[in-house]
Amino acid sequence: MLLRLLQFIDGLWLPRINELIIVVTTSKNEMLDPALLVPGRMDMHIHMPYCTFPAFKRLARRYFGFYDLKLFEEIQGILETVEVTHAEIVRELTKSPDSFQGVAEFLREKKLEKDEKLRLQRNQRGEEEHQEERFL
Repeated sequence: MLLRLLQFIDGLWLPRINELIIVVTTSKNEMLDPALLVPGRMDMHIHMPYCTFPAFKRLARRYFGFYDLKLFEEIQGILETVEVTHAEIVRELTKSPDSFQGVAEFLREKKLEKDEKLRLQRNQRGEEEHQEERFL
């Protein structure tokens, strides 16, 4: 499969075209095959950070031209603790007329998921420590 992708990318270059732009996205850059990253295939790497509160405000203004100030404080607090992409925020903003409430609910769910994951990790570490103590 990788060989076909590389052949496809390499075959796209045409002498009459000075530049060709191919956009490739991944959330796991470290898992990409080094053959994809050689100069001439992937020349520019752009890091897209998770959505911050200032970015959220710009998105809200762009899509609605106003802010729902009642929910902004809560949204800001949650955005500081969870990892959410700009695309996820835009999806929530465009779902319904009550989009700010939808974003707040989405972020609350993300926060609950993160808290549950952390709780499970702590429990697992505690069990591992307990097992180590039993064998000492």
